[in-house]
Amino acid sequence: MYQNFLLSVCFLLSINLFSQIEITQPDTIYYLDKVDLISNKVGEDEPVVKETIYIEDYSERNMGSDIPSLLNLTPSTLFTSDAGNGIGYSSLRLRGSDQTRISVTINGVPLNDAESKGVWFVDIPNIFSSSNYIQIQRGVGVSTIGSGSFGGQINISTFQNDENAYGNIDFSSGSFNTQKSSIGFGTGKLKNYFSFNGRISDIQSDGYIDRSNSDLKSYYLSTKFNNQRTMIELISFGGHEKTGQAWYGVPASYINNKHLRTFNPYTYENQIDNYKQMHYQAHFHRIFSESFKASSTFYYTKGKGYYENFDSDASLLNYGFDYDTTTNIINRKWLNNDLFGFIFKTDLIKPSYSNQTGLSISKYDGLHYGKIISIEGFSNFINGNNEYYHGKGEKIDGNIYSQTKFNLGKLFLFSDLQYRYINYKISGTDDNLIIPQSEYKFSFFNPKVGLLYKSSDNQNVFASFSIANNEPNRNDFIDAINSYRKPKHETLFDTEIQYSLMNENIHISTTLYHMLYKNQLVLTGEINDVGAALRTNVEDSYRVGIEFSTAVKISNDLNFNFNFNVSENKINSFTEFIDNWDTGSQEIIQYEKTNISFSPSFIGSSSIIWNVMDKKINSYNSKIKLIFDTKYVSDQFTDNTSNDDRKIHGYVRHDFALSYSFMKNQKELKIKFLVNNLFNTLYSTSGWVYPFISSPDWVNLDDPYLIEELDDDEIYGDNQSYNMSGFYPQSTTNYMIGLELNF
Repeated sequence: MYQNFLLSVCFLLSINLFSQIEITQPDTIYYLDKVDLISNKVGEDEPVVKETIYIEDYSERNMGSDIPSLLNLTPSTLFTSDAGNGIGYSSLRLRGSDQTRISVTINGVPLNDAESKGVWFVDIPNIFSSSNYIQIQRGVGVSTIGSGSFGGQINISTFQNDENAYGNIDFSSGSFNTQKSSIGFGTGKLKNYFSFNGRISDIQSDGYIDRSNSDLKSYYLSTKFNNQRTMIELISFGGHEKTGQAWYGVPASYINNKHLRTFNPYTYENQIDNYKQMHYQAHFHRIFSESFKASSTFYYTKGKGYYENFDSDASLLNYGFDYDTTTNIINRKWLNNDLFGFIFKTDLIKPSYSNQTGLSISKYDGLHYGKIISIEGFSNFINGNNEYYHGKGEKIDGNIYSQTKFNLGKLFLFSDLQYRYINYKISGTDDNLIIPQSEYKFSFFNPKVGLLYKSSDNQNVFASFSIANNEPNRNDFIDAINSYRKPKHETLFDTEIQYSLMNENIHISTTLYHMLYKNQLVLTGEINDVGAALRTNVEDSYRVGIEFSTAVKISNDLNFNFNFNVSENKINSFTEFIDNWDTGSQEIIQYEKTNISFSPSFIGSSSIIWNVMDKKINSYNSKIKLIFDTKYVSDQFTDNTSNDDRKIHGYVRHDFALSYSFMKNQKELKIKFLVNNLFNTLYSTSGWVYPFISSPDWVNLDDPYLIEELDDDEIYGDNQSYNMSGFYPQSTTNYMIGLELNF
């Protein structure tokens, strides 16, 4: 990591090359200093359902948790954490859509993995502290931010306002031996043109679940040249994560027992994920006139690491040896990937209309290979290579788009037309030793149209309609190789209607949405041998709901925020395939109008923010701030059968935060205290299930993950049905205390 760190420093210091540029002061002062211009933030006059989170407002909550945990209070969001305390592997859902359907970008650069399409925030720990704001879009997103938006879009902006120099030291400590240390700095403008920003961070935690420890290190560096007409910014950030694996979950019979719900079946001390990821971005922005500007971005992402696994009673045949016996094997599954990309866009701005036209293209190369570390009793099988599979994924992803807005007084018309092309190749061998030689090509046309009517300066209503397409991910293709059910791309028809009112004391927004899917890839409830969720296409499904959010200024010192989502999430017709261990075949069961997995019908959040004190004491400006947060989630299911034996029960969780700050001459000392799950609620946020049919002779009835379902003779006949299932319990009451110094 530290070699890469030094390379990043050298990369960023190359800004000195620009010192030879002749600077000409423009006659007109334009707006390049404004963050909004270069960050792709969606404007207020665009028909897009969105929320914007400003980082400074989350200081009391930002004490080591990953971004999914910190965004948990925004409308229609759910988060889950493998370790149970929001540190390490965690994920986010928007309106029930998982992270493979949520386009996540940092400064407009894609963060989603090209093959899995997932987002692993653990790879870039504490990027939240180096950000300016995060904008969340629900439903189909806009092309100006990214090409892969399907169920939602998240854009993280790290662009800083560099007028003034600053320093920041942040230290937190608390439950589960959690510690966060972070140091940040900014030079402000040097000689009116240059600025530098940086941050290094270290997060350590044992995790709530046994052996789910996290060791997370990260850095952020940026340098900027700005002469008002031209801005050049070089950014580098990255992280190195080591996390104990807890993806298998906890048996259902343990989750309501405070002593057993931290159970982890992995007892091997080095059952860890060890991965480094480095990001490099070069942004160029140029204002040619009051009505025309252009920008381009070059980026490169490098990732490399492995998952180490203890495989007990493993068959040597599964590792490519012509030897039919079982023993204990330790292996490492490696991923070594490179992503190169380019983004270009132009903006034409006129009084009555504006247009942004852009294109982007990326090239991904990913190596997947496994190495055997040891074979108990067969050390003579170990050689210098020890590689038992080697595969490759290559992906080209390109798109062009044109977004146009017309200003007709109180009426705004909007169109966003995007063409996207994907070429994805899989070669070599996979970890199950199959040979998935294949090539997949997709061409998508993704249009979005809408209109917005401003009845007054503080009221508007809009309607939009979008069509979006989404390709399957690597696991979808690999898992279907030996199946007649080949994965298809999914299509979404998204209709959104929103009314909003905003004045000095209240902000209200109400959204009606209807998301109609064709061939939606839904989670089956199963996971593979590295914790990845398995999916299948369903022909017709939908999500329909209403979102309501309000922010009320009760007084100058007291604010109340509240939001909820009430929805119906259904599959019109779902076919379940259940393994029959007695016959070696599969039983087929048909369901009508079932609930989509991991899609609760009610999600709500509320926050009370009280500035208890704000006054001068002994020449210091002293502030006391109190925050009380609540999260409400109804029942949800681990698969698509609406089977009560496969249900995750709803919950209500409360958090409490308190801060006390002293400020003098722009120097601030803040003491922070955070209590998560204040009332010790025992709850789970996610889970998995593997149903099967068997006579009792074939099953281990002592396996804690085994659940015997109630017999249904019409479906299962004389045989007994079982579930293997695991749940992801979240931590009981826990606390963090922090100290933050700003200067």
